[in-house]
Amino acid sequence: MEPSTAVLDLTGANTPVRELLSDYVRRISLLRMLAARDFRSRYRSTRLGLVWAMLLPLIQGSILAVVFTHLVRVKTDTSYPVFVLVGMTTWTYVTASVNNATTSIVDQSDIAGKVYFPRLYLPGMPILAGVPGLVAGLLVIIPIGAILHADPTWHLIAFPLVPVLAASVAYAVGSLLALANVYFRDIKYFVIAALQALLYASPIIYPLSLIHNHVLRTVISLNPGAGVIELARWSFDANGTDPLAVPVLSAVVATVVLSICSVLAYSKFERLACDRL
Repeated sequence: MEPSTAVLDLTGANTPVRELLSDYVRRISLLRMLAARDFRSRYRSTRLGLVWAMLLPLIQGSILAVVFTHLVRVKTDTSYPVFVLVGMTTWTYVTASVNNATTSIVDQSDIAGKVYFPRLYLPGMPILAGVPGLVAGLLVIIPIGAILHADPTWHLIAFPLVPVLAASVAYAVGSLLALANVYFRDIKYFVIAALQALLYASPIIYPLSLIHNHVLRTVISLNPGAGVIELARWSFDANGTDPLAVPVLSAVVATVVLSICSVLAYSKFERLACDRL
């Protein structure tokens, strides 16, 4: 008699896309509740609370602004400190959101494996919880810009679109990575390394107009994170003559495509993924 062999059954029932989307919309209040809980847990034991969400990117951005203004002497059409602060604040939110979303399903395995709900809520939880910090961090830059003679213009009407696009990009990317991280736990380390590399491959400390190689400039413009940064800068009127259409359109297209892929992936694998937690 041959010894029995443990077999991982990958033929479990799928969740139909229509059912998945219906559950997602019907129970959306659960996502808001989870995000509120995550927001409170982040700052519950800190004295400064939400202020940290503003201070960290401002400190990083200020250091970069000083270094690249006086040592490398990067030139922009407007105030370079404001240019860097807007880019760093936006990028910090996107990277933190993607990092937290990547490990969200594994981190919440205590509830993900016991009660059924759309697991797409889990990567959305840290992303929505970080939005107040992003908004507060960007609003602080307005008086800083006024001091540095970079007063806001009518472009500020686009400001509400910045957190929407930033959260959408992070959600689309993070949801796929969260599901992949259940099966391949090395994913989270790859994400950390990739985001660190993208820090220098995104227009955070330099304007796109500074890149004279047309192919390289196009590649960087197609980075979804670049679209979020450029939209934020445009709303502050802090990117001068840099092109806006291509980066923003690329971010929107990438968000739509990755969101469709996420829905299809969760429809097929979310129930199986819970068995691996």
